[in-house]
Amino acid sequence: MIGLGADAVLIGRPFVTASFGGAIDGVETYVNKVKDELSSAMILIGCQTVKDINNKVIYKNIGDSKGIYII
Repeated sequence: MIGLGADAVLIGRPFVTASFGGAIDGVETYVNKVKDELSSAMILIGCQTVKDINNKVIYKNIGDSKGIYII
């Protein structure tokens, strides 16, 4: 969503599940997992900061102007 222009993205349910399942340690584990997944994705698409993520790294036009997109 950030790559499509959102200023922020909220995640609710996984935090509730993590807090009930593991209290503070569960939430900390989940936050670290999300952080690591975002870092890995940014490395794969060549973005060094969150500000570098935009619609150009999400959609890549292939072929003619009929718009074949890879997401």
